[in-house]
Amino acid sequence: HSPVYFEAFGLVVAEAMANEVLVIGSKHGGVGEILKNNKTGYTFDSFSTEAAAELAIILEREIKKVSLADESREKIISTAMELIKSQYTMDNMIKCIELKYKKLLHSDLES
Repeated sequence: HSPVYFEAFGLVVAEAMANEVLVIGSKHGGVGEILKNNKTGYTFDSFSTEAAAELAIILEREIKKVSLADESREKIISTAMELIKSQYTMDNMIKCIELKYKKLLHSDLES
């Protein structure tokens, strides 16, 4: 996932995780809320493409090792899938949006 200054949700990241793709993304914005370093993917703490490229190179070297290629990679993908299936279902997203609208309506009535 290329660095973005502001991304409200991180749909591309969620879709990649749902399709069992190991994801690299910035800690900033919506991506940072979904992607947890070494748990649901890998993050870099920068807006620069250089930081993303450096992380990708490091991971490429690590993936060639049996440990990350087999054990860690599968655990990260599995954890990411569990997160998407449990928190980002259509029902959960609808409930979240409805709650936000109710809060907005409630705050307008109090004004």
